[in-house]
Amino acid sequence: DGYSFTKYQFDPFDSSSLSQNTIYTIWEDQYGFIWVGTYEGLCRFDRSTEKFTRFKPDPNAKFSDPNISAVNEDSDGMIWAGSFMGGLCRLDRQKGIFVDERFEILWVNCIYKDKAGTLWVGNPTGLHRINLTAKKAGKLSGVSFTHYQYDPGNPNSLSSNKVRSIFEDHEGIMWLVTDKGLNSFDKKTG
Repeated sequence: DGYSFTKYQFDPFDSSSLSQNTIYTIWEDQYGFIWVGTYEGLCRFDRSTEKFTRFKPDPNAKFSDPNISAVNEDSDGMIWAGSFMGGLCRLDRQKGIFVDERFEILWVNCIYKDKAGTLWVGNPTGLHRINLTAKKAGKLSGVSFTHYQYDPGNPNSLSSNKVRSIFEDHEGIMWLVTDKGLNSFDKKTG
């Protein structure tokens, strides 16, 4: 009793509605906007207007898959979007466009930001730490990755490459959900 729900759906006659009704992920940014990953792109929901702004990759760009499965933001305020087939890309929040780049980490299950502000990506090939180089005036931060994968000869490696979810506890231990169980990961020792 006392609960009320508002239903938000795609409306072909309203460009400020959801871009599609198939939703893969929902995430709140540092400014209180809700980002919704859909089958047809990324939507930003503004609570004050109850309107959505749609962001869809250009079909001719390096990152063109509109199936947005995960979203988060880096310390520069760039929005990171992961898709099923298109890999990983950044959305320039200020310009409202996807950067014409593509990082080859496919089938993104999750993008997690830890307490230090580092972004981590989980997908069927393992755990991937996004390393950003210092941002220069007028330029995007450089990007490299550190990859952590299952190694049958190493009992301290992931139990499986299929990382589905990531969480950091209050002691700084990362917890990884894989298809072969729960893994704890010490960021200091790797």
